[in-house]
Amino acid sequence: MNCSPMSKQTTERIALINYGQLTQGQVQGSEINQWTLVNQQGTRVAIINYGAIITNIAMADRQGKFANIVLGYDDLLSYELDPYYLGCVIGRYANRIKHGKFMLDSQHFELACNNQQHHLHGGVEGFNKRLWQGKTSQNQTSSTLTLTLVSQAGDQGYPGQLTVSVSYTLDDNNSLTIEYEAICDQPTVINLTQHSYFNLSGLKNSNVLDHQVQIFSDDYLPMAADSIATGTNQSVDNSPFNFKRPTALASVIGTKNQQLTLGHGYDHYFYGANHREDLILATVTDPVSGRYLTVASDQPGLQFYSGNYLGSADDNFVQYGGLCLETQQPAHLINTADPSAIILRPNQQYRSQTQWCFGC
Repeated sequence: MNCSPMSKQTTERIALINYGQLTQGQVQGSEINQWTLVNQQGTRVAIINYGAIITNIAMADRQGKFANIVLGYDDLLSYELDPYYLGCVIGRYANRIKHGKFMLDSQHFELACNNQQHHLHGGVEGFNKRLWQGKTSQNQTSSTLTLTLVSQAGDQGYPGQLTVSVSYTLDDNNSLTIEYEAICDQPTVINLTQHSYFNLSGLKNSNVLDHQVQIFSDDYLPMAADSIATGTNQSVDNSPFNFKRPTALASVIGTKNQQLTLGHGYDHYFYGANHREDLILATVTDPVSGRYLTVASDQPGLQFYSGNYLGSADDNFVQYGGLCLETQQPAHLINTADPSAIILRPNQQYRSQTQWCFGC
């Protein structure tokens, strides 16, 4: 999970500004900060403590021109009203929980439903709508922003108090490492992820259909008509879900396929290939700018979302304007016979790591 080494050094690694004041929700009136992590290659990652949102990742193309490669807004209010979960940390539970219901230790729980009759991405006010507490650190080769949040018992219907931290570390090898940790005081469920939309072209109002996507997966999870995963693995072979080789999205997303019709594109969980010791789950390349992204994680797979509903809120985005590679556990585990992978108990500590390596 390492990118190519560099030798030059820089000293100004972290910048801090006031980003504005919240006007919505339970944290109304709070002042929001934005930290910018900078490495010796000039790559810049900007993060706010509202939703632990990555607002900007500026990196160079093959000509040395810097541009933002993640979708975002220019003001805080737009993030408060955002329907797309741009750049945020998702919690307590990523993806959809059918009817917002699950059993834990023979006890029935009902969660806030915010996606028709289902619970999506943590509920009405998930971690993307919360005020996180931030602190920074740095050394000679990297800088880190650690954001911490306490989710009280009963938050969106979840049991137990959960204390969670997310650390973003940008190093001089042009990698951004995201580390999640959490503890609880009662048995609960957890499935965290990062929801940035990548458009490696760096061009506004453009789509990613020319991006080359490679997902090292033999199996994916089909969805039902209500977008809930069926829980039955399907081979990617002989289907538009086969991304074992780099594949331009434009060449497959329009394929006549029931799953692509149901999802209006890709919105499916892909299991990681078990034989990969480097933990790499996917790569994405923009052939025009030359920029590429490699995604590695200790999670068993990722949700690949092709930005199917971008632009539906009458805004400045376009359909397929960015793609998400959300490393996580398969969401349907919560309602299976063995949900152990997503259960956290008081004597345990949740840990997860994902690394994005950038280059051109």
